[in-house]
Amino acid sequence: MKVMANYLSIALAIVFIGSSLLFAKDTSVAYKTKKVHSQSFQDSGEAEKLIRALTKLRCKVNRQQTGDSIVVQYECPQWQSISVSTQKIAHQWEKWLRDAGFEIVHGHSEEHEGQGHHEHAEEGDHDHGENAGHDKNAGHGKEPEEVQYRLTKKVTLHPEEEGQYQELIAILKGLGCTIDIDSHDGHTDLVVQCKSWKHAEFSSHQSAQEWDQWLKGFGFEVKHSHEHL
Repeated sequence: MKVMANYLSIALAIVFIGSSLLFAKDTSVAYKTKKVHSQSFQDSGEAEKLIRALTKLRCKVNRQQTGDSIVVQYECPQWQSISVSTQKIAHQWEKWLRDAGFEIVHGHSEEHEGQGHHEHAEEGDHDHGENAGHDKNAGHGKEPEEVQYRLTKKVTLHPEEEGQYQELIAILKGLGCTIDIDSHDGHTDLVVQCKSWKHAEFSSHQSAQEWDQWLKGFGFEVKHSHEHL
């Protein structure tokens, strides 16, 4: 609960600055949950702040009173994305979402190599109490595994269902791809490209392997290091 409280203020400050920040086009983080998560609060005000933040993130939220505690349950079974104006803000979201139990996808450019980890460390320096020294890998037990990818030629994807269409957009935005919408004959296609190498970090080898195969399935060129095995 204290971990959540430490990062809740960051998320709320960003969420409620205004909708223009949420729909900026510079960088995006995609997120979903694989299961229902819950947080318990003694303070109803803090519970409501979390509920508002999760609702803004388009999660399914349930509030229950259990004795003197308020239990907030939430899930986000389909991929969503949030777009922000800077990498620094994206890293704050990346950290907050991971700590809240979300699976995330956030693509970094090659220029991010060598400086992104420093930025993460600086953000972690603001933690206090039992969370002091917490870094982006806390809770995962080991170093993240990196997958590099690019898509030099434009590829047209043909989502068959509306749900698949929306999830693909969220994932591709999180990966940092450029996306064009091609509507014709009552059907909408996605024209995707990722000209330069990018990389994303995943919390386990299994997750990295799954994304390796997912990217290859859509025609991406992929480089996947297994150095953390």
